[in-house]
Amino acid sequence: MQYPQIEIVPDVFSIFPDLQVFALLVNGYDDAICHIDIEAVHPVPADMSLAMGVGPLSELPIISSWREVYRTMGLKPSVYHASVESLLRRAKKGWGLWQTGLKHVDFYNGFSIRCYAPIGGYDMDKVRSGSIRVRMLDPKKDIFSPLGGQPEAFPLKPDIAVYAVENDIACWAFNHRDSRDYCLTETTRQAIFFSEANTIMQAAASLAAIGAMRSNLSSLRAVCSPCIRYSRQHPCGECVTS
Repeated sequence: MQYPQIEIVPDVFSIFPDLQVFALLVNGYDDAICHIDIEAVHPVPADMSLAMGVGPLSELPIISSWREVYRTMGLKPSVYHASVESLLRRAKKGWGLWQTGLKHVDFYNGFSIRCYAPIGGYDMDKVRSGSIRVRMLDPKKDIFSPLGGQPEAFPLKPDIAVYAVENDIACWAFNHRDSRDYCLTETTRQAIFFSEANTIMQAAASLAAIGAMRSNLSSLRAVCSPCIRYSRQHPCGECVTS
């Protein structure tokens, strides 16, 4: 399988020097999801024990450290926060509320809850350039078509880190909101998943989430790449699993 060109550009590390991004490329995602028993891979309420044992989720170090990232981007964390916090908030309100009913989305969101790590998934057949860059937003050139929201709700400011396909934003503010132009669908054949980390604790969670997804998808005969880590030392990636 041909791996896409993915890179974290240097200006991101000037603001987030400890950033690590973990990636997994999957061929045959649509077929695997058709055959998966989604309930068997979903998290169980016990996976929420850490979140249920605190009052505000901001008391959890793995969440509070993400909130610092959003403050650094000039965003109010009570309004804009990591995707994993959004999922955990819904699950705390009612266990089934985190589920969308879409297997191709609930599959990776389940691992996000289980491992307390943000995960985003994108359709590589829609990335015609074959290249994705993690960089700071360019307000003069970038455009964003948010999934399930209005563009004006997502300010285009230079302090915000994005996943970009040329000048299209595939995901805004690390993992806060995906673009409807690159999101996964039930017919996505080739998917790529990302999980970001800015602390040692977050990195362990991201690696666990990507590894568990890889194991489950491989068992359904999807063709999975090794887990690739992108960091300041390896901005164009290094294999961390065989």
